Amino acid sequence: MMKLGKFIQKDKPIIPHGFEDVDTFTSVDIWVHYYFICKRYILNRLIDPSYRVYCKIPTVKELSRSFDKKYRGEDAGCQKFMVVKFHDFKMVDSKSIMDQVKAFQLIFHEIAAE
Repeated sequence: MMKLGKFIQKDKPIIPHGFEDVDTFTSVDIWVHYYFICKRYILNRLIDPSYRVYCKIPTVKELSRSFDKKYRGEDAGCQKFMVVKFHDFKMVDSKSIMDQVKAFQLIFHEIAAE
């Protein structure tokens, strides 16, 4: 299971000039790779009109803020409520993976049905 939430909350690690530790470079490369996966995962779940708007946002953190601003309004309708549930869904180790996948699919299908 990939824990991609840290890419929404944290910025890219910065390597000080002149620092040449191979492990540090490797960890930054891994961070960049998973950051790319995280952003593409989010954008690939959007429908075409939304994708065209959100693909221009440069960082996952800004993308998350933009979703929060749009879908967390007090007067959000049912569709927005389901999108918030989709956005807030988190996998946990204490539940079986299959049960969590089913719950996630139910949220997704409710969004698609509206």
